Amino acid sequence: MPTTVLSKGRVRHSRSRTPQSPLHEITPKMNMQTQIRPIGSSDHADWLSMWNDYLAFYEQELTPEVTAKTWKTLVTPSGHDCLVAMDAQTQKTIGFVTYLFHASTWTERGYCYLEDLYVKPQSRRCGSASSLVQAVVDVARHRKVTRVYWHTDQKNTVALKLYQKLAQQSDMIQFRITTDK
Repeated sequence: MPTTVLSKGRVRHSRSRTPQSPLHEITPKMNMQTQIRPIGSSDHADWLSMWNDYLAFYEQELTPEVTAKTWKTLVTPSGHDCLVAMDAQTQKTIGFVTYLFHASTWTERGYCYLEDLYVKPQSRRCGSASSLVQAVVDVARHRKVTRVYWHTDQKNTVALKLYQKLAQQSDMIQFRITTDK
């Protein structure tokens, strides 16, 4: 993985959901190809394009209302956290990662769930996805949570190869009950 270099400036990044856990700041990170920074309201068009590609990859369709609510949670202080990856040379947005912190009955410090990770196809295999995951890990370490975890589709073999390099695969199996009728 490329060496991470801190760039100038500090920006507010993570939000607290508990009184014991104060707000903190994180510095945007950059490797030779990718700059990682918190999402902002000016990223809407780029995020929406990537979000639609992400949903198409997983053969999912969401209503415009769900997509609008998702966007709102990404740019609202009480919502999910989201980072974007930008090509360091062109400054074009090339990927995003969403994540959230939650309590756990198994630890006092809680967990970080990495929910969505997407990098545009033409920008893959350059370290951008690894940089996005590492940025989430850095925030999680700063927040002092016990772990970062995520799920992926077993057919997503490209992602699985990357994840097997970055993390230990859990033996846990996910079960679901859909409550919408």
